[in-house]
Amino acid sequence: MGVFEWSPVYETGVESIDTQHRYLMDMVNDMFAAVVLDNGEAVIDMMLDRLVKYTRRHFAFEEALLRRGGDPGYDEHCAKHRELLGEVEELAARRGNGSQHVDEDTLDLLCDWLTCHIRDEDTAHARYMRRGSRLSVVESVAA
Repeated sequence: MGVFEWSPVYETGVESIDTQHRYLMDMVNDMFAAVVLDNGEAVIDMMLDRLVKYTRRHFAFEEALLRRGGDPGYDEHCAKHRELLGEVEELAARRGNGSQHVDEDTLDLLCDWLTCHIRDEDTAHARYMRRGSRLSVVESVAA
């Protein structure tokens, strides 16, 4: 059972970014299924750790495209990434010290930040991601 499905409203037009966004959504859906099926705390901890690590890599990749693409809102967008990542890292830390249980409400919050960020923020910056993506291809061909 998934929390949400991919929709065209989430598309940036950068295949690598859209693939990463789909994977992030799949990870949250998998966590939702693990909670509903009561797969155990160790499984949920492992999934949350994987989500944190993948989110870090995804944000770094996306920010590199935005920087190469000359996004004038780069600093603000990166600040939102740090805020979102901080929330997920804080959740993982609370899990680590035993003060946080991951439940459907927690996953709803993850879904909200993920879907809202992609739909509202990433799509607004998509033209710079596309430009950065094209530049990185041109740069790698020229090298």
